[in-house]
Amino acid sequence: MEGGNDVVNIMAGSKIVGLVNGGAGTDTLNYNKVGLSDAKKSALLAGQTVNVGGTLYTSFELFGGTGNGVSFSSLATDSSTRSIAAILDNGSNTQSASAGLQTIIDQIASSSNVPAALAQLTPTSFQSITTMAVNAAFQTNQVLDQRLSNVRAGAMGFDISGIDALAMLAEGDRSRNLPPSGFAPPLQSDPITASGFAPVSGAVATPVPFAAMAASPGGKIVKAPVPAAQPERPASVFMYGNVTFGRQDAVGNAPANRFTTTGVTFGIDQHITPDLVLGVLGGFSRTRANLDDFGSTSKINTWLTGAYGTYYRGNWFTNGTFLYGRNTYDNSRMVLGTPNLSKPDGDQFAGQGAVGFDARYGQWLVTPTLGAQYTKVRVSGFTETGAAALVVGADSVDSFRTSLGVRTRYDLQTAWGVFVPEWRVTWQHEFLDSARNLRAGFVDSAFPGQFDTTTVGAGRDFGIFGAGISGKLGPDSTLSLNYDFKVGEHDYAAHQISGRIRHLF
Repeated sequence: MEGGNDVVNIMAGSKIVGLVNGGAGTDTLNYNKVGLSDAKKSALLAGQTVNVGGTLYTSFELFGGTGNGVSFSSLATDSSTRSIAAILDNGSNTQSASAGLQTIIDQIASSSNVPAALAQLTPTSFQSITTMAVNAAFQTNQVLDQRLSNVRAGAMGFDISGIDALAMLAEGDRSRNLPPSGFAPPLQSDPITASGFAPVSGAVATPVPFAAMAASPGGKIVKAPVPAAQPERPASVFMYGNVTFGRQDAVGNAPANRFTTTGVTFGIDQHITPDLVLGVLGGFSRTRANLDDFGSTSKINTWLTGAYGTYYRGNWFTNGTFLYGRNTYDNSRMVLGTPNLSKPDGDQFAGQGAVGFDARYGQWLVTPTLGAQYTKVRVSGFTETGAAALVVGADSVDSFRTSLGVRTRYDLQTAWGVFVPEWRVTWQHEFLDSARNLRAGFVDSAFPGQFDTTTVGAGRDFGIFGAGISGKLGPDSTLSLNYDFKVGEHDYAAHQISGRIRHLF
């Protein structure tokens, strides 16, 4: 400002990149935005240079303006905004901010809701991408549970009602004089995969067991001759496609998010022994997510591999799965309308075990299960590009959930074949996933230091309600369609629509 008594008015919406020097004389700084604190005024009076909102100031002796004495920290309302406000209040006194970051800080300092504007600088929106990965691991294991249920169905020697529905199907084959499927007796362990239910023309003979049921006094079920059940063919493959629509409302400092995931999972398994089945799987999914209400988005690609198996004796069984996934992210974090881009990667591990039993009551199959799953999701550290770009540290989430549920199936024989409608309900409880900190700092060296953003967990309790139907596509192939609705705390809700094609070798 050279000599004399000068006045500098810094208005909302102004942007000065560099140093403002009051010079000689008694100079006045009227700062009409947030950021000029009493501590900085004292430093200026002591002849120091200070960083106010990214611009450097020196040699001022008088102060005024609507923002006089108001710091960012004095307006912060929670731990996350207080930590980032402290960074803005204690910027570098030797380097001014870039023009892009200057614009962002001016928008915050001029905002009618400074705490809400400060929150947009934090990486809070990234917490939901790990939650989505945890839920995706559960959805994949749900696929495998359904697959293993199909493997086991009818293979047990447990029959409370006194009549085996598989015998009905086998006798029905013989009553129609249809050729067996390739191994004797013409009976398989899974009513869905039993052969001989292609559409037939003309009258359909009543299967012997159904006739026995009809003829029994009082409609009581009587036992029909049951040939010994045989295991499935040694190897089979399945392919599962699904689409999931999910949302979660805002809670605490966690913003609302919405996502859509489409994917395919395929696998091959075989009987190692008559009561032990092992398999391997692979898969790919793509998630498109809205991470907050400000326009932040993420595109997530996941490549999946793993192994699974079931061991069953009588009506009891135990399942086990292990999954490994590799994730790549394409993120756009919006800060007051300005995108900040990043492309991190990461991985996930999941191990699941379950025990249960299959109880058959005539044509009904009821399967209660108790299980547990541990999931670990890791996202590598990354550096954004953009006006308010951050260097974000690595993030890791551990989840341990137990599940208690029941699945009910009904074997429905028609003139066109066998159809199996299914109903299921599960309760999940989370023990580990809770609050954690995301550490970050500005790329712009005018604001050195790191700050922590406290996140929230996905919730403690979830309910899953589902229904589906399976049917034959010829003697060796089946098709199934399923719908599941998952609801949890923080108004979490997800809808999953899925289909599976299976073919026996």
